Amino acid sequence: MDGRPVRLADIHCPVLNIAATRDPIEPPTTSIVTDRVGSEDASEILIDGGHVGIVVGRTASQNLWPRVCAWLSEHD
Repeated sequence: MDGRPVRLADIHCPVLNIAATRDPIEPPTTSIVTDRVGSEDASEILIDGGHVGIVVGRTASQNLWPRVCAWLSEHD
């Protein structure tokens, strides 16, 4: 950023990585992020669906958002 390298190992805050199983834009390589951050609190959610569908699709309110809310509640 701004000409400086960004290293995942330098991230020490809690991390929640969310991925979709059928995402053509960003394939679901979730463990790459969670394994490389410096945080001891790194979680991942893998949801069946596509890039946008997991967030706003008809099942998002059952599959994604309750899990995100639970994670946020644990980190409040």
